[in-house]
Amino acid sequence: MSIFTDKDNPYGGNLSHTITFIDSDSNTVDVTRLVLEFNIYESIFNQTLSADFVIRDSLGLIDTPMTGQEFVAITFSSNNDSLLGTSSNLTFKVHRVGNKTELMLGHLYTLFTALPLNLSKI
Repeated sequence: MSIFTDKDNPYGGNLSHTITFIDSDSNTVDVTRLVLEFNIYESIFNQTLSADFVIRDSLGLIDTPMTGQEFVAITFSSNNDSLLGTSSNLTFKVHRVGNKTELMLGHLYTLFTALPLNLSKI
């Protein structure tokens, strides 16, 4: 069953996002257009948020050795503040690169990340 709406954005507020890769030297690269899919998960068993980012990389972001000090930042924006909740900026630490596939021009891979929750804000 499919549900169709006459609005482009049924939630209103023009919700959008920007995704930035931050390497171990604090250099930033906007990878929003390279990310094919991302998922954010909240666990009821662990005090973390986790996220995975499927990236089609033609820039060679992970061609240099990963040091464990890489981050992925996601920023949400909207002209309707009620859509954003309490945190519109999330910075996840990369803990694993997986599902790596070589393509003709670059790689396809998944960055697995985590963000510890700050319990003092709950």
